[in-house]
Amino acid sequence: MKALGLVICSLCSFYAHAQLNFTAKVKGGFLIPHHSTMRSLMNHAQSLEVSAIYRIDSSHVAYRNLNKPSFGFTAGLIRNNNQINNGNLVYLGLLAEKNIYEKKNRCIALSMASGLGYTTKTFDIETNRANIAMGASINGLLQIGVKHYWKISQQTAFNASIDLTHFSNGNIQMPNLGFNYLFLGLGLNRAIGQKTTSPAVDKEWNSALVWELGINYGRRQISIDDRKHINMASLGMNLVYPQSEIARWRMGFNVFYDRSYVHTDLQALPKGQSLEKFTEIAWVGGHEYRMGKVGFTSELGIYLYRPSDKKRRYYEAIGLRFYPQSNLYLSTRLKVHLTSADYIEFGIGYQLKSKSKVKPGFRNGLRWIEKTLTFQK
Repeated sequence: MKALGLVICSLCSFYAHAQLNFTAKVKGGFLIPHHSTMRSLMNHAQSLEVSAIYRIDSSHVAYRNLNKPSFGFTAGLIRNNNQINNGNLVYLGLLAEKNIYEKKNRCIALSMASGLGYTTKTFDIETNRANIAMGASINGLLQIGVKHYWKISQQTAFNASIDLTHFSNGNIQMPNLGFNYLFLGLGLNRAIGQKTTSPAVDKEWNSALVWELGINYGRRQISIDDRKHINMASLGMNLVYPQSEIARWRMGFNVFYDRSYVHTDLQALPKGQSLEKFTEIAWVGGHEYRMGKVGFTSELGIYLYRPSDKKRRYYEAIGLRFYPQSNLYLSTRLKVHLTSADYIEFGIGYQLKSKSKVKPGFRNGLRWIEKTLTFQK
């Protein structure tokens, strides 16, 4: 969870002396045919990638809570050998790293990037039927990797990496199997000067219980044969407990309005259906890293009720939030069942700080739950 939470850093400011590290690398690998219908799409691929990250010093709370994080941006170009069906991709994303092993002249870092990618070739029933993976030109990017840095001078380091890079559109437009690449990379890293940035940590919320209410809207397609969009909506109610100045635990219920349960290919959606035919109710637990106006959320939900076994018993979700005010947020969230995307939601929510004061921390949260359930003071 901490590795995922690092992405939040790339949108925030810190009071810390942070060194800019610029990396340029070449990568080679292949597109993984993770579905039987994608075998004809498998090809070797080459990539050119650049990144810029800031290393946070030990004076900042993020250094202690997230284990020596770095944050910044990455951009790249991927060339597929199968140009006719797969084309090329360009991407831009937020990048976060943290060291997992260090010695004097080298270190190993875990990295994660999230952003957007553009592909030059998509599925077309007449001209590109073989590309059964990419239904839209604009796709989401998710990249997870491990990097090894060897210092060869005071400001220069050799870099080797392995990463898994994924592109898909969250079922906004079918097909949506997505592209998965496995890459090995070699490059050079150069440290450039020093930079001072400012933190955005709201200490006032570090000892308060928070009640949260949010509403969300999304839409998706179900199949290639019937590409009409189906509207989705959800209502979320959560209790938020502080873990630290930049992290919070969350627990509550989500109610989803999902008409894909009554969808039949090439037929209009039925009208006059009762709510139990397309309503999901889930218990959810999750986490948020929040710094200033930006938050990164992750959650796991278990369905207490669903109309059928069409979906798994549980789901996962990750999302970003923007806080124009300290208690009001705008959000986007991707809902997933294991490795299968459900849909992307956009929403708005409000947080109400209670008068109850609590001690931050996971163990203190468990003690608070125990005392609340047993009516202890």
